[in-house]
Amino acid sequence: MGIICTTSQKPTEKMKQTSKKIAELVDGKYVPRKNLGSLNRHTYVLVVTKSAVNAYNNGKKFTFHPSMAMLRIKRIDNNEIDTFTKLLGDISGWRVLDCTLGLGADTLVLSKLVGNTGFVTSLEKSKIIYQVVKSGFENIIYNYPELYSLSRNVRLTNIDFNRYLDNVERNSYDLIYFDPMFQKPLENSAAISSLRGIAHSSRNLRQSITKAKRVAKEAVVVKNNKNYPFNSIGLDNTFTLPSSSVSYGIYIKKED
Repeated sequence: MGIICTTSQKPTEKMKQTSKKIAELVDGKYVPRKNLGSLNRHTYVLVVTKSAVNAYNNGKKFTFHPSMAMLRIKRIDNNEIDTFTKLLGDISGWRVLDCTLGLGADTLVLSKLVGNTGFVTSLEKSKIIYQVVKSGFENIIYNYPELYSLSRNVRLTNIDFNRYLDNVERNSYDLIYFDPMFQKPLENSAAISSLRGIAHSSRNLRQSITKAKRVAKEAVVVKNNKNYPFNSIGLDNTFTLPSSSVSYGIYIKKED
């Protein structure tokens, strides 16, 4: 995958240097914007602006925005039902591993639920998605004070979750969470559509869940569509909110 890194029009010297640095991190190529032409002509482009890093996949824009996380956190503050509070209960103080950062909404909600005494480690295999969301956590989210404080309690890592799970000790986390890209998409939003073009698919989840069961002290949770055969990946218990189009496969670790 050849990744081009560039800037918005009329860049500052700082934006140019940031783009060059990102090009090194993603094994990409820095190209000055004036030499690039239309973004629609290129498969993978990372564009550094004054306040963010945006990605373009064949002309489709992928950018970070905390709107979904903000909506869910407001509901939690108002004691309204959120899937995670219904599913997980009180997880304050927990160590959480989110294996699939994606748009970052679940990561921020989990950070809200674990509170200041817990923490969230969030993994993302895609170099493009990682750079976009990392930039969002460092810059855009600064304009949302509560979300910014939650993002400070999150550790982002650009790595494949299987590789990560292979190298951490047993019971290193209380909860391990997966939200893999659905093979049958449920949403038609522009963000999800562009994300699908650059995300890595999760194959052989059963092997990954086996690894997660070793690392998790309390539970492993996997999100997928309502008809997904969770038992095929070693999860026999499921949870679905009424009228929801998604379900969660759950493993609760028993005392040895």
